[in-house]
Amino acid sequence: MNGAIKKRFLLLYGTQQGQSKAIAEEIGQQADHHGFTVDIFSLKDFKKVRNSM
Repeated sequence: MNGAIKKRFLLLYGTQQGQSKAIAEEIGQQADHHGFTVDIFSLKDFKKVRNSM
């Protein structure tokens, strides 16, 4: 984006069989193409990250 500051957002998903993860990753790719920085975490992993802060 030509030096512009990217907007950032957090995308959380819950999955048992992987479908939600695939959808979240697709949303993340599309958001990146539109100039966003995306942090994608499963709910389980996000709890671990949040608890370590």
